Amino acid sequence: MSYNIKEELILRKKLENLTNWQIEFNQNYENKFDYDLKCYKHKTVNTEVGFKKEFMGFVEVEHSPSWNCFEFPERFDFTFLKRKVFVWDFIKKNWLDQPKKDYEKTIYVRVNKDYSNCISINCKDLYKCNNEKVLNFGGRLNTFIVPDKKYVTFGYKKTIDLILNL
Repeated sequence: MSYNIKEELILRKKLENLTNWQIEFNQNYENKFDYDLKCYKHKTVNTEVGFKKEFMGFVEVEHSPSWNCFEFPERFDFTFLKRKVFVWDFIKKNWLDQPKKDYEKTIYVRVNKDYSNCISINCKDLYKCNNEKVLNFGGRLNTFIVPDKKYVTFGYKKTIDLILNL
């Protein structure tokens, strides 16, 4: 598994263009293998600098090159990587029924091949679902959660709404 910052940077620019100046997205440089982006809101306050930066939450980015059209294909499942929500016990080699730190402050965004559309879900809703599906790639990293469709949002506008409501 390799780390690819390109996907995060593309989505970051897309989100920044769709939000007002008060919302800021930064790479999670402190832990590049944790959630991808950090969200901040700039609040106008009566200080020397005139604003205060307040942490909102995280955005997890997943690029889906096989989703190569604008609409979400009917033959695809709404799948999200389990490792982005649940803790893996490396000693016992199994999933714990325990969420990762900060899962309740994280929006998981899955984008199509050309970044023209996305689906998203709040990780606390994904945690509630825990409908596990292992795909043929082998290993724990290819374990997915298939949430109830009622929790999944479509498009960037609704994704922005999820982020603003963290």
